[in-house]
Amino acid sequence: MKTCNVILALLITFILSAGCREFLQNRGDGYRKIDNGDTGQMVSGSTTLSGLTYYNLGKGHWVSKTIDFGKFIQLEDKSLWEISFLDKINTCLWLPIDSITVIENNNTLYPYRIINTSSKESAEAKLISK
Repeated sequence: MKTCNVILALLITFILSAGCREFLQNRGDGYRKIDNGDTGQMVSGSTTLSGLTYYNLGKGHWVSKTIDFGKFIQLEDKSLWEISFLDKINTCLWLPIDSITVIENNNTLYPYRIINTSSKESAEAKLISK
């Protein structure tokens, strides 16, 4: 019985987070979904609110480690990324060596999008350490 309650709670959390994503997508507040087929493209560096700019945009990256249940992702080049709250549900499951593409994003709070090309998921992120 206890296991059923845990599974039900996880399912409800997942459904609610999907509803939040849909709401934000339709609001037009800077959140945008990347099509699963999108491989990203090489674009110029973007400066975050913290003033950090990432110049190594594009393909060829991989996850070095996932920290704090997906709240932070470190890539192979030692760059450390804070993941948007709504996207942590996906990034908590990302594995070391998953292939990553980094592109610019149109959200000023999270000016980059990290695309996991292995799992076909993406997350809004901001660079917090180079």
